[in-house]
Amino acid sequence: MKGVVVLAVVAAAAALLYAGLCAVRPLGACHRCDGAGVRPARPLPVGPRWLRRMFTLPPRPCRRCKGTGRRVRVGRRAYDAAMRLRAAGTRHDEQAVKP
Repeated sequence: MKGVVVLAVVAAAAALLYAGLCAVRPLGACHRCDGAGVRPARPLPVGPRWLRRMFTLPPRPCRRCKGTGRRVRVGRRAYDAAMRLRAAGTRHDEQAVKP
């Protein structure tokens, strides 16, 4: 029984630390481009192997982070969604967004 309690306390502490991290630093490095903002150069898609190795296509901006190298953390997305839901629930009828 002690092990379950210790595990619950450790999980709660980890959740609090992650929530604090999301509040202080809501953006993290992009996982696809490792925070560089660009994808590495790629070989040519067609042609003989020697030609493909000699010439490469130029690097492009990362599509996931749109070239910024940063992404919003999952915890921050959850917090923002909860705040939008709370704001939508506390509006008066004349201020509510119409579908």
